[in-house]
Amino acid sequence: MSYDTYNQYEKMTTEEKNRICDSNGEIIAEKIRQRKSIDKCCNNNLQQNDLTINNNIKKSFKRQLTSSNYFGENVSNEEDNDQFIFVGKYNKRKQRRTGENNEDEYNDDDLLIIDQNSAATSNVNNGRTFLNSRNKSNNNINRNENTYTRTSNHIYNRNAQEDKNKNNYYGTSSDANKKKNDGEMTEIQQINLSEDLNKNIKNKTNENRNSVISISQHALLYAIENHLLPIKIECHPKINQNQQGNEIIKALFGFIEKDFRQKNKQYQYPLGFEYWYVNKNGDLICYTKYTELFVYLCEPQNYPTSVGNTNITPSRPRHLPSQHSIVLKFVPNYITKEEIETEIETSIKSVFNIEEMKGSMTEKSRHVRLELTSIDEYNSILNNGGITINGHLIEAHEFLSPPRLLICSKCNDPGHIRRNCNFQYDACRRCGKDRTVGEHKECIICCHRCNQNHLSTDYKCPFLVDYRRSLLYKLKDQPNLLPPNMHIFIPSECRERGVKNNKILCNPSNKLNNSSIHKNASQFYLSNHVWPALGKVTDGNINSPLNEHSLWNELKSKQNEINKINEEFNIKIQHLQAKYDDHMKKMSSILMIISQQVKVQNEGIERCHTTINEVLPILSSTLEVFQRIITKPETAIEATSYQHTWIAYLAAKSPDKVWYR
Repeated sequence: MSYDTYNQYEKMTTEEKNRICDSNGEIIAEKIRQRKSIDKCCNNNLQQNDLTINNNIKKSFKRQLTSSNYFGENVSNEEDNDQFIFVGKYNKRKQRRTGENNEDEYNDDDLLIIDQNSAATSNVNNGRTFLNSRNKSNNNINRNENTYTRTSNHIYNRNAQEDKNKNNYYGTSSDANKKKNDGEMTEIQQINLSEDLNKNIKNKTNENRNSVISISQHALLYAIENHLLPIKIECHPKINQNQQGNEIIKALFGFIEKDFRQKNKQYQYPLGFEYWYVNKNGDLICYTKYTELFVYLCEPQNYPTSVGNTNITPSRPRHLPSQHSIVLKFVPNYITKEEIETEIETSIKSVFNIEEMKGSMTEKSRHVRLELTSIDEYNSILNNGGITINGHLIEAHEFLSPPRLLICSKCNDPGHIRRNCNFQYDACRRCGKDRTVGEHKECIICCHRCNQNHLSTDYKCPFLVDYRRSLLYKLKDQPNLLPPNMHIFIPSECRERGVKNNKILCNPSNKLNNSSIHKNASQFYLSNHVWPALGKVTDGNINSPLNEHSLWNELKSKQNEINKINEEFNIKIQHLQAKYDDHMKKMSSILMIISQQVKVQNEGIERCHTTINEVLPILSSTLEVFQRIITKPETAIEATSYQHTWIAYLAAKSPDKVWYR
């Protein structure tokens, strides 16, 4: 994508981008208003030109007299009252010769070729052509009523172009009018107008087609229901009894309750599923209606690895609910998905999934769906209005989910369920034949409704596309069926032209309730809260005894009320004082007990200290003795031997005595 083209779309606002992408009818309304203003100016100019032409010129003379005829040979002799065509800098026309090689190299495929018949008629110019001196070097042709403009890839044929140029005078935008004074349309505006015309034709055919498709009440209610996907928990070993599943679920909620309450502080309901069951494979299938619990259980790290003797493994869903999804609009194609993921994950910690929306891919940009587990980060991104990716400011909008289709699992047709189906056999989604006859894993893919190469439940099927469109029209006729907090996105082909806020379908009663609340809300006015004015005294005798008596009685009654209130206040003060004294006594007794305990503990510590001081010297001396014995065993042996010899010597010297060792 070139730099200039990117700048062209970068400078556009969100509304202009939506108009280009959605082909909103506001473009046509703006063009009609511009056309009326331009037509009014042109009519005034034509009237003035006609007056000057009728007064000054009655017949058109030929430019060079080659015969006795006063008129040109190829010019009709009727009175020339046509308008003057001013060829300026911005409205000059380039010639194109079909038989020679003098065509502009940039106009090979964009200009419509004028045949000889139309060229012959267009060469008859009953008006005047004035050339500015600064534009004489350029090739110009006369502008007639049948003007051929440049188109892109020949979107509409030549006959349609002639009819439009005869009947319509196209206006450009306000910026283009400053540069182009002749009212020519740009290529983008012509493409948008042609798309609008084609879409109007398609809408008429779609309305006729939708009138044939019948929508049941069950399908309408199913389309607006906001049921969440089931949560599948795989068990190893497999379970086959509800009692085992009950124990696993109780243990699961006991494990996650503390962390779940901490992350979802506004969740005030008890933890539990709406219903659950054990499927034929021995796994748990659980359903809940609360998005907080569903989003928390979508993360496998929030589960325990095992519950009792059973290992549990949760299956991660593909998408989060629409309340946690954001659409990043008009992301340039040269920014890859990997770059988006790395850039977003650096600033956002609760990213669950990032996916490119297939239906929004164009040559230059596409939409990206961002899913977040944290509702705080979700609200912050929406409040900011966008995020930055590689220096580009990307718009962020709320994701609005489309209505769901109720498809039968027996015949694969929309509008009913298997219980109400009257089909003869279970139809295969691939080939449409009986599923119980033969193998249908590798059968030929052919839709049984349109005979095209896709599954019968694929949203590419033309019948399902028409059914979804008719379902939207039916919901637009009955918007009161929608829940108060539900919004449905309306595609461009199903929107009403010329109606504001036609992109979202919601319950109108909710709007009425909000408007009534705002209307009934009392506004604060300072003048309504001023002091009331005193009443005028009509009687001159102000100090009448009757008035004084009533005033004194009123004062006495007020005084009595004040005395009663004072007595009640004193009683309450006494009661509070008694409570205070009681608490102080209790606190003093508690402090006495604590002080005694501290005293006893101090005495015990002192006893331990004295005991340790007494024991330590004995232990130290004992250790010294052992150390000497261990370090000098040879001296001890010598001492004993010396002692033995000494005793033997004494015994020999005095045998009458008894010597002991």
